[in-house]
Amino acid sequence: MSDQPVPVINPTELKARIDAGTAPLLLDVRNPDEWEIASIEGSIKITLPQVQMAAQQIAYFGKPREETVLGQVPTDQPIVVHCHHGARSEYAIMILREVGYQAENLINLEGGIDAWSVEADPNVSRY
Repeated sequence: MSDQPVPVINPTELKARIDAGTAPLLLDVRNPDEWEIASIEGSIKITLPQVQMAAQQIAYFGKPREETVLGQVPTDQPIVVHCHHGARSEYAIMILREVGYQAENLINLEGGIDAWSVEADPNVSRY
């Protein structure tokens, strides 16, 4: 895995970009039960285990990325990855780097959706 630091964006910065119409793609790697509780509108929802499985299909079985669940996630634009607090999304970013996503395009939402609820959108439930 890459030892290059994972860039972060805080919820306030992300909200400003969304409000300005310059939002990056949002990738939510939490579990479906968590998606039911809270979500950031417009996020692509792919669980961390699905990301891991797709990476294995690509790396070990030579399956084209487009034929996996990662086909929903373009490789040529900025992507903010988020989870509950930020740990799973950071791990997902490391995996995505290994399957060809550019490190500079993968950004972790600092504090995850929990921080988003506190700092950017109090209408999103906390759990």
